[in-house]
Amino acid sequence: MLVLLPPSEGKATGGSGSPLDLGSLSLPGLGAARAEVLDQLVSLCSGDEVKAAEVLGLSEGLRGEIAKNAAL
Repeated sequence: MLVLLPPSEGKATGGSGSPLDLGSLSLPGLGAARAEVLDQLVSLCSGDEVKAAEVLGLSEGLRGEIAKNAAL
């Protein structure tokens, strides 16, 4: 299965709204799968930065996005 993640550099940091509620998204039946993908992304980005950059296909200029993903 191929899972597509939107590029992190297009997302705004900070914000004043509520945190994401996976259950409020369309197709609520995908909630468990979405939570698993999010958990795996955080786990990947909390470990070896070089491996995370390779798996996510991030260039050197986007290495800072790994820390943002780890903080999710």
